[in-house]
Amino acid sequence: DVAAAAAGADAVAFCVNPPLSTWETTFPPLLSATLTALQPTSSTLLFPANVWIYGPGRGGSTDEDTPPSPTSARGRLRVAMEEKLKASGVRARRLRLPEFYGEHVVTLTAHAIARVLRGARVYWPGDADAVVEFVYLRDAARALVDVAVLDDDAPDLFHLPGTVTTPRQFLAEVGRAAGVPARVTSVPAPLLQLAGRFDATLGAVADIGHLWRAP
Repeated sequence: DVAAAAAGADAVAFCVNPPLSTWETTFPPLLSATLTALQPTSSTLLFPANVWIYGPGRGGSTDEDTPPSPTSARGRLRVAMEEKLKASGVRARRLRLPEFYGEHVVTLTAHAIARVLRGARVYWPGDADAVVEFVYLRDAARALVDVAVLDDDAPDLFHLPGTVTTPRQFLAEVGRAAGVPARVTSVPAPLLQLAGRFDATLGAVADIGHLWRAP
């Protein structure tokens, strides 16, 4: 199916995103199927990478030369996927994104936005006042296309910075745009880890909790 969909394409974007709680079992075969389909072709694979490959203590800044330092299971998985991509022989380019939001997005941030719009309190899994970056999905898509049409000798990795803000400030802007108050409560890491023992999705969020505690 992937080979048929990609037939004749100059570029193919790997924009699948399985449920967070099943990443470790569902993501590897999805990537394998895509690489197998593209190996006989000259198509460029566009791979939206993430910042989960970096552990805490980075000082709030990374660039394309910063080596991976994963401390979470999902961060290690994403490193392994990028290594598999580089070793596949498929022509590929990676665009590393911070947390993104927008239409049809199903992420932690999207869940928080939905609660604000319903007038419900948001329980943010970490420090709601920590410095983070968010990127609007349409901006990310435009950047992905820009990367796709670069010359052959262009680098294979680009970082796309987002808007520097905090979860509380960001959700307050959502509330102001919608005309509703945004009520946000930080959930301490120990409580999130405890909840993760009983809920697979919360356990997955706790796994990458350092992203919401440090800049």
